[in-house]
Amino acid sequence: MFSQRVLSIFDKPKNVGIIKCADGVGEAGNVETGQLVKLYIRVKDEIITEAKFKAYGGILTIACASYLTTLIKDMTVDRAKMITCDDLLKDLEIQDNKLCNDIDLCLDALISALSEYYRKQLS
Repeated sequence: MFSQRVLSIFDKPKNVGIIKCADGVGEAGNVETGQLVKLYIRVKDEIITEAKFKAYGGILTIACASYLTTLIKDMTVDRAKMITCDDLLKDLEIQDNKLCNDIDLCLDALISALSEYYRKQLS
């Protein structure tokens, strides 16, 4: 069901943890539904310089969160907010677009973190 790429990332996830004093923190899902992703970003000059995550969920949720944190590192915040489920399906070599729910959860956490970053910039 899962691609070899997803299983490989799940087996050795990267960027697990928190960023103290993060520029943006986003959360999506909840423990009651069995899936929760919390994503932390640090930004300098509109470039995401660091990203970490904490996740509770299945294989795809954890693999996607790990992959997403590596993908957005050194990316502009404007480019990061344009990442789609289709982009991640392709990158993670997933053929079944019914798995977008797990991916959307990670993307929602990213959008939430970016929103917090933008709010902090306005204050």
